[in-house]
Amino acid sequence: MIFLTVGTQLGFDRLVRAVDHWCASRRQIEVFGQIGSSGYQPTHFPAVEWMDRAACTERLRASEAVVSHAGMGTIMQCQDEDKPLLVLPRRASLGECINQHQVSMARKLDRLGLIQVAYDEGELPDKLDCLLERSPTFHARDCCAGLIARIGAYIADMDCYKC
Repeated sequence: MIFLTVGTQLGFDRLVRAVDHWCASRRQIEVFGQIGSSGYQPTHFPAVEWMDRAACTERLRASEAVVSHAGMGTIMQCQDEDKPLLVLPRRASLGECINQHQVSMARKLDRLGLIQVAYDEGELPDKLDCLLERSPTFHARDCCAGLIARIGAYIADMDCYKC
């Protein structure tokens, strides 16, 4: 099952519509959505407007993968639960948020390999197909441990440190 969540503050019609269109040709794939106060109602998967935290966590844990906006709460929870995540960042230019923070955050985490990103809804179908084929290669906690080890090795190799 894929869990689609748009977060707790706003609906995200562009994401809900794109996932719904993807589902139309993939009837065998189960999707459940938490879609907020969306103006678009999906016809190819069941959805609710809001879920309490416990129900959301239960759905996330039961899922094979998660599709979401680029909200840090969802990103961190997916990392904690070892769930593959695909995000479509909200864009200020489309009136979906007040600034480009989701696009900026998604780019940084994408470069680190922590999440998969569809930068527009046209990329979403192929990225969703890939999401189901892959598992995350590493997680934030692994990245931090590796970074700490590299910094420690660098310091140990510095001539001035040995003096």
